[in-house]
Amino acid sequence: MQKGRMVAAHSFRMGTVIIEQQVKAMMGSEKDMRRFLAEYIRTTAENLNNELRLDLVRQLVAIGSDARLVARSVGTQVTDLYATIPRAAFIAFVDRATSYSAEEIVEHFRVSYSDAESLVPGLLAYRFFLELTGAETVVVPYLSIREGVIISRLAGPEQLVREEFYNQVVASALNLGKKYHLDEDHSSYVTRIALKLFDTLEGELGLDRHARLLLETAAILHDVGSFIRASDHHIHSQYIVSHSDIFGLNKDDMNVVSNVVRYHRAELPSPAHGSYVSLPRADRTMVLKLSALLRVADALDRGHSQHIQDFDVELTKDTLFLRARGTHDVTLERLALDEKADLFEEIFGYRLIMV
Repeated sequence: MQKGRMVAAHSFRMGTVIIEQQVKAMMGSEKDMRRFLAEYIRTTAENLNNELRLDLVRQLVAIGSDARLVARSVGTQVTDLYATIPRAAFIAFVDRATSYSAEEIVEHFRVSYSDAESLVPGLLAYRFFLELTGAETVVVPYLSIREGVIISRLAGPEQLVREEFYNQVVASALNLGKKYHLDEDHSSYVTRIALKLFDTLEGELGLDRHARLLLETAAILHDVGSFIRASDHHIHSQYIVSHSDIFGLNKDDMNVVSNVVRYHRAELPSPAHGSYVSLPRADRTMVLKLSALLRVADALDRGHSQHIQDFDVELTKDTLFLRARGTHDVTLERLALDEKADLFEEIFGYRLIMV
């Protein structure tokens, strides 16, 4: 898993709301409340570690009025949509806030008494969770969001935030693939080659960075249907993807990914394929382009052996040359390309030659 990771904490925040209610009902001491919260966060962290290594998280996305209050007090507004808070500043603010009584919180932060009562347990829950991660920054959106999708649409100089969000999407796709025992070496190889083709043809594709992410996701998951049955596994892969959730991808994104997965083999879209014809026209075009790239990448590892470590890609006026690095027998890969290059050549108008 890559170093840059961030967690969207909406579900975690839902848990803290329940905790706040339970803490009020307990009417115990502050010591009891801290112990109760610490135990809850520990259990939550154990479950989250099944999805990603918390010690590798570098940014925590915190939502809700409690987090926004901290952002207004000690954060830095990056755009109209979100602010950032350094780890140390967040912890220091929580320490200060938890030393106040409810009446003092009302006076210092100009909040209602009911909000003041829930502020301390809410902030403590975030602090305990933050300390279990390696997060150096807390990102606080000013708008209500679901699973961090708003971060992927942020426009501005903070491209790092966007890229780290994409890293988390990829991590979620990998976790889904592992659930269905994907061939990780083959998946990684096909993904790398598909993205190299995308980058080579970037000027021809007319697609953006988000489309590249959808190609990466589809390449990771293209063979998961083999978990059900190797025969017609592309159809089973489409079924699995279309009935799964991936962090940060909405339903429209998943519809594109599931169709790209389906057409990574020899099958072509048909008017009888309802999941394809129901897509908006722009998405159908994207599916064709991304499927064409994925088919070529998959053909280059026909034997699932990563026989050729890498390729140099050269684009001329009417031909795309794939040059295997080193000396190799590329007979099998040429045969696979003969079967699967038709969509690429039709969509892009380039002959595809392997040398």
